[in-house]
Amino acid sequence: MKPISPALIPHVAWCLDETRAFIRLRGPACVTFLQRLITCDVTHVTDDRSAWGALLTPQGRVLYDFFLVKEGDHGMLLECHEAHRESLTTTLQRYRLGAQLTIDRGDLVSAVIFGADEEAVTHHLPLNMPPPHVRHEGYDAVTRRHQDRIFYYDPRHRIGGVRVCQPHAMLSAFETMMTERNVPRTALDVYTRFRLIHTLPQGIPDFESGVSLPLDNNMDSLHAISWDKGCYIGQEVTARIKHRSKRRYHLRCFSLGDLPREALHAQDTTPLTLFYHGKERGTLRHYQRPYGMALIRIDSPPLEGDGTEGAWRYDKTGHRLTYKEDGL
Repeated sequence: MKPISPALIPHVAWCLDETRAFIRLRGPACVTFLQRLITCDVTHVTDDRSAWGALLTPQGRVLYDFFLVKEGDHGMLLECHEAHRESLTTTLQRYRLGAQLTIDRGDLVSAVIFGADEEAVTHHLPLNMPPPHVRHEGYDAVTRRHQDRIFYYDPRHRIGGVRVCQPHAMLSAFETMMTERNVPRTALDVYTRFRLIHTLPQGIPDFESGVSLPLDNNMDSLHAISWDKGCYIGQEVTARIKHRSKRRYHLRCFSLGDLPREALHAQDTTPLTLFYHGKERGTLRHYQRPYGMALIRIDSPPLEGDGTEGAWRYDKTGHRLTYKEDGL
């Protein structure tokens, strides 16, 4: 990928992520209930550690992805896309059967502290969190509590920053606290661009519910899948794809430049197909000027950096983006 302009990624900043919502599970059966349903190992979610996981269809397709944070002795918070909260709650209720737990909305808000400097992000926190590190069994997403807020490192990757869940009533005090620590507030679009640059998918539109495969969307390398926890919904298909090397796509970020407005409107309806050097290479999943995150064929060459000079052009008749070399 071409060098990233420092102007696009702040040194350290925070934003409110209003696309996120919370579901609260409470009861002694909470862990065992989720353990048999979702992709990550819920027994690893403790007072000091969070996780990222997904609920799949029996055919191994991603229905919902979410962060998991422990709340109390018998509670769990699921942070999902706001548009998925009602349907995910209904789905969990359907699987609950006689399990001893309750499933309700969580009246919380989500914020993210992030930036180009990982150490600066940790330094500006209002509590003592160790720097993120990689343990032998995978990324260790440290979690800490502070004044009814939960701070946790992004479970997908150490570069993802620190996520904060807190009651609505505490948001004003949080903004004041960040200002006092010289952490400016920025727009959600800035964080979205940061997320795409580092290929960190979440929710809509990064996943196509009921269609996307977890391995095609880098969920194994981003620590959302446990290979030794036992059975969960869609586990057999997911394991077969891994062990038979049947993965066909992966997510990649690359520079698209400034796309025309009509291309963005078209992308909002149906993901655009990408044609590079005369061949179909994949589909665009998310765009935040000037970067795109796309589902690219494993056997595809890099979509930039091959020495050619050109630009991506929108072809509305074919509903696709085509790379045109200069002079052609």
